[in-house]
Amino acid sequence: VLLAENRVFLVDGARNRPIDLVCRRVAHEIAHQWWGHHLVPAPVDGGTFLTESVTKYAETLVLERMHGAAQVRNLRAVELDRYLSGRVGEVEPPLFEAAGQPFLFYSKGLLVMGALRDLLGAEALDSALRSLMVAESGPAGNATTLDLLEYLDAAAPVSDQPLIDDWMKRAVLYDL
Repeated sequence: VLLAENRVFLVDGARNRPIDLVCRRVAHEIAHQWWGHHLVPAPVDGGTFLTESVTKYAETLVLERMHGAAQVRNLRAVELDRYLSGRVGEVEPPLFEAAGQPFLFYSKGLLVMGALRDLLGAEALDSALRSLMVAESGPAGNATTLDLLEYLDAAAPVSDQPLIDDWMKRAVLYDL
C-alpha cells in the first residue's frame, strides 16, 4: 500500500476537519488491493473507472462506517466541486470511457457510484460488483466498464437502466 508521508503521516489529526483525510486515504489505498490489483482492467479507455471510481466508492463505505454519513456528504460536496471545476474547458467523454481525466474517474465516478447505491440499494450494487469480481478477477481477467454495466443492468429494474446509461454513457449535467 502506497501512503505518502506528506499525505498521511504528516497530516494533523488533531485538527477538526469535515473529512478524516487519513482514514479516507488509507481506505482508498487498501481498496486498491481489490479494485486494480485483483480486478485488472483491460487496457482500454474506462479502465480507470474500475480502478479508481470503484475504489473511491469503497473508501466512502469505510468513511461512513467509521464517521457517519455526514463525512460522506462532505466528501461528495468536495468531489462535486472538483468535477465541475475539472470539466471547465474540457470536452467531457462519457464516464465509461474516462482515461486521462481525474475529474471524471475520481470525482464524477464517486458521485455516480453513490447515486447507483441510492438507486439500486447497497445490496444490489454490491452484488453487481461481486459478480464482476468473480467473473473477471485474476490474471486471466480483462474487465471493462461495459462488463460492469452488464452486471449493473442485471441488478437494476428495467425502468432504471436508461438512467444508469445516462450516468455512464453520456456526459449529463443536471441543473436542479
